[in-house]
Amino acid sequence: MGSMRALLLAPRFFGAGQGDGVANSQIWPFYEYRRVLRRQLGMDFVHRNANTFRDIEAAVKLGIPADVLFVRPSWEESPAAAEKAMRVAREAYPQAKIVFIDPFDQTSSRFFGVLPYVDWLLKYICLKDNALYREPYEGGSYLTHRLAREFGYEVGNWHVGSPVPPGQESKIVPGWFAIPRDVVFMITRLGLPWALPWRRKDIDVCCHVSVNARDDMQWYGHLRKASIDELRKLGDGYKLSINADFIGEPRISRKGYLDHMSRARIAFSPFGWGEVTGRSFEAVRFGSLYMTPDCSHVVVDPDMIQPHKTYVPVKWDYSDLNDACRHYLAHPEEADTIIRNARRVFVDYYRGSRFVDRIAELVGSPRSEALRSIRERVA
Repeated sequence: MGSMRALLLAPRFFGAGQGDGVANSQIWPFYEYRRVLRRQLGMDFVHRNANTFRDIEAAVKLGIPADVLFVRPSWEESPAAAEKAMRVAREAYPQAKIVFIDPFDQTSSRFFGVLPYVDWLLKYICLKDNALYREPYEGGSYLTHRLAREFGYEVGNWHVGSPVPPGQESKIVPGWFAIPRDVVFMITRLGLPWALPWRRKDIDVCCHVSVNARDDMQWYGHLRKASIDELRKLGDGYKLSINADFIGEPRISRKGYLDHMSRARIAFSPFGWGEVTGRSFEAVRFGSLYMTPDCSHVVVDPDMIQPHKTYVPVKWDYSDLNDACRHYLAHPEEADTIIRNARRVFVDYYRGSRFVDRIAELVGSPRSEALRSIRERVA
């Protein structure tokens, strides 16, 4: 097998609790699977610390030999800077594969203008139907548009999105979900027996969410608070650890939150800026049943959003939320099956080096011919 030279242009990789947590979560698999990438794909990479598009431009002008570029910028950069940097990158590497790792939590992005200059743009939460990327959306994303049009949420001046150049939507594909390295270790190495069994848990439902400042509520704050208001209707017969945490007011500590999550039978997560949040892998970590509004329109990998197989979907208006909680609390054997399925998806993904499979698909390795596309795998 011939060698493949890769250039990773991304923020410096830090350990747990350091640097940009989402960026770290998107970068660490390159290091974790470096030997596997070399052995199976003949790929090795050079990592240049590049946080801004100015850094990226400077790096590509160095002329480092590369057959493929992986570019992961900061989300705080401007769309104009993004397009300029990627145009420069394409001019510097006309024959290379360029894979743009988008930093935004939403299915949308402010950086879709780079699409003409790249081979792939990876979203860690991606719309299942690429045709949906052709549509203009109120608030910039499918999520904000539907919440505004169907459920009456006021998105105001909020807008995280950009037009997709005509004919470029097929380049927008799922990447890998931004899961911290230490969480993956706990799930795949320590295993579910480390989590408390259902019968020993003493919290029925856990849900703690941030909801802006009390005097400056935005659409996602109202959306999240509505879920807490609904869960409170479960009544005194259930032990709940739920709260809408206003910015600037007392809130549960991180240590206290993790303690409550570890003792929770059900972990409910309303949508945030995007549809899938960190609660999904926290639920797997602690052996809790993951429940969230229906996510049938998106794709993530590992695929932790298989309805009634790896998570429990509820309606976007929460009208069936409490009934779903009551059902699974009364049928722990059904909950246990879903919990174990979710863990199996995580374990199979990371122990099976599925990240390497995804890289093979993206760079066109001969090995990828034996692999189905990620969209086919999760359909």
